[in-house]
Amino acid sequence: MRIPSAKFLSQFTLLFVVSFTFAACGSGGGQSTGGGSSSSTGGSIGVPSDTPGGVPPGGGAPGGSTSSTTSASSSSTSTSSSSGGTSTSSSTSSSSTSSSSTSSGGVGSVSVNPGSNGGSTSRAVASFVGTVEDSGIAVDPAIVAILGLSGTYNFFLSDLSVTVSNANSYQVVITRDGSPIVTLVVTSPGGQEVVSSAADGTPPATGGVLIDFHVNPLTNPPSNFFQSIVSGTYNHFVSVLAPPGSAFNYSGSVIAKNDSNLGAGRLKLKVFLVGSFAQSNVSAVNTALSVASSIYAARGITVDADVFSVSGGNSIPDPAEGDVFYLSNINSDAAVNVFMGETIDAVDNNGLLLGRAGGAPGAQVPTIKSIVGIDMGNHAGANGIFNGDEPTTMGGTIAHEVGHFLGLFHPVEIQTIGSNLGNTTFVLGDTLTDTPSCTVGSQCIANGAVNNLMFPLSDPSFTQETLSLQQGQVMNLQPVMD
Repeated sequence: MRIPSAKFLSQFTLLFVVSFTFAACGSGGGQSTGGGSSSSTGGSIGVPSDTPGGVPPGGGAPGGSTSSTTSASSSSTSTSSSSGGTSTSSSTSSSSTSSSSTSSGGVGSVSVNPGSNGGSTSRAVASFVGTVEDSGIAVDPAIVAILGLSGTYNFFLSDLSVTVSNANSYQVVITRDGSPIVTLVVTSPGGQEVVSSAADGTPPATGGVLIDFHVNPLTNPPSNFFQSIVSGTYNHFVSVLAPPGSAFNYSGSVIAKNDSNLGAGRLKLKVFLVGSFAQSNVSAVNTALSVASSIYAARGITVDADVFSVSGGNSIPDPAEGDVFYLSNINSDAAVNVFMGETIDAVDNNGLLLGRAGGAPGAQVPTIKSIVGIDMGNHAGANGIFNGDEPTTMGGTIAHEVGHFLGLFHPVEIQTIGSNLGNTTFVLGDTLTDTPSCTVGSQCIANGAVNNLMFPLSDPSFTQETLSLQQGQVMNLQPVMD
């Protein structure tokens, strides 16, 4: 989420404080026109510092349980796409299955293998079902309240084993409608901790370690690693928050890719214009897409965009909350889905919000949150007409929010709002070492942090199009990228 520095409005601060408590915007966070005391990794609600990252109170992630397992099949689909063009060829092996184990002890398993890529990019997708076990550990009532829930909730735990072969990266997407979900720990085949929600005071390397509703996507490697994963079994220790004594399963998918060239990439955007306002401003949309494409091209990423018209009203649902409307319009293509409407439901907030991503990273298989949302009306301004640099600003918003979807955080997050950018204060936002850091706006201007595409404040007096080498690496490792 970026906030144009010209509009530091108190109601947006209140919105941020109430809705987003972790200082890192992306998954559901959005580019916007106001100020906030903190921003969130995409609408995900982080856990207060006394219970860092969703770890149960009282000490760390509990150990996994052992139990008998039953074998279940999980569907697997492999695809390959040419890195030199927009066309893709896909093949589905209907007879191919991977072992999926579930039990009352809280486990699940899935295997995925994209195979050899033959000089292009190959992918495979497999689905799974897992069971949970009630840990008996109660969620802090303060966290329950922050999540907008009432009553008593416990941490229900599961140890999900993900076996990956012939892949640079993979993403696990866990889903359970209506439930808060968080990944607590991921360990490598050698037993090393890859990512953890317990890194107190440290910016997250992925939004997967923040509590979110409905969908929990986590890409491995996370954004603090820049090399391909090794083949083997990775253990994802996950938790679903639910009332004590609940009985349920969770489900999900894993998508993995084998990419022969991680130094450059090709990104497919599917852009959906929703309602008459969006569809009557195609010229502004085309300008914005050209701007976004040029920003990514500077980091070696080629953007292929297809534009579609979607019937409906002029307002689109909140990407952070997700909606079946999105799921009904997208498919399993390896693409980032961008929905553009006059307003975004519930979070328009008096002209402040410019855009919002459904995750950081976003779910790269179809879910109700596998999208980026753009508020066109707030870009057009009070008169509702695109003038001057407004389409260019919208192009920056598209690039910024798609950046969140591809795993990027803000280099710094807003700490306190000043009367202007120069005296606004900031804290560290991402885990990358080559994005400029600053603690006060004047320093952000001096060291060029304000020029980074992912800077949280949008200001047309600055060119904000820079992507660092590591930011490009994070994006290229996402499974959706060719």
